[in-house]
Amino acid sequence: RTKKINIVQNPLDGVRPPVREKKILSLGDKIGKTQGLIKWMVVNEHPDYCRMLFQWLGLRRSERLGLQWSAIKNLNGKEPKLVISHQLARKADGSGYYLKKPKTQSSIRTIPLEEPFLSALRDWKKTQDEWRKSSKWKVQEQFADLVFLTPTGGLITQNQDNDDWKAILQNYTGEDDPQ
Repeated sequence: RTKKINIVQNPLDGVRPPVREKKILSLGDKIGKTQGLIKWMVVNEHPDYCRMLFQWLGLRRSERLGLQWSAIKNLNGKEPKLVISHQLARKADGSGYYLKKPKTQSSIRTIPLEEPFLSALRDWKKTQDEWRKSSKWKVQEQFADLVFLTPTGGLITQNQDNDDWKAILQNYTGEDDPQ
């Protein structure tokens, strides 16, 4: 007996829960879906292709958003690589963002660059260089070297990155809430 509402028996006793169909994807299915998504972004010339592609290098969201051009070595030369040494972080008081070094030395790492990452970065650099020529380009000095900025030089925050990723998945799958 529940004292507050004086119920002797749960009115839902005996009601069977709905049967939910669980989709179980094999690793091959997951790889196929990933390759399909990447191809879809290329074919549709999606503006966030380069930024989202870097998820598959194992970069954390804050590492992608804090990636600096100066950390990309030999982009047009031999043995191109990127050094993960900073991440975009929000100030504790919520007043803005800053670039910080990772918590541990082992988080600083070097990743060799191959295709399709190389051509994506080269194309992205050309796009960003064009944006820089615009009178609309207003980047904060401490973020001027970031690889991923908006067309006006603004930061892409972690929340915006999440929203962009969800929108890409929705457009790709045609579902409201892709899993």
